[in-house]
Amino acid sequence: MSASTDLTFNIVDLKSGASYSDVFVRVTILDGQQQQKQVPLKFYNITAPNGHFSIKHKFVHDGIYQIIVKVNSKDSALTLASFKMIVPFQPFGVININHIFPLLIPAVLAAIHTNF
Repeated sequence: MSASTDLTFNIVDLKSGASYSDVFVRVTILDGQQQQKQVPLKFYNITAPNGHFSIKHKFVHDGIYQIIVKVNSKDSALTLASFKMIVPFQPFGVININHIFPLLIPAVLAAIHTNF
């Protein structure tokens, strides 16, 4: 696993479909093989002025990783999302077209902002 993987996110309102603006995002990546230790591999703190952002991450080996995304605005917490991502084994110099989806994973996070 020598190449970096692009993880692309869009944060939208479920009711209107509009992108959230001026949000702050924390992305945590956990290695499925190391989850007993609960030690994150990497934290990313990102500002997403248009509700869109991406990160490049180098996965060191194949396996299942957990991605945790927390989205906040300046006024409140908007959402917390968690999903698993499978990174398949790729021998050096071999690309399996059936497993290319982890190379660019668009994840849509839908946030519902409720006013109290």
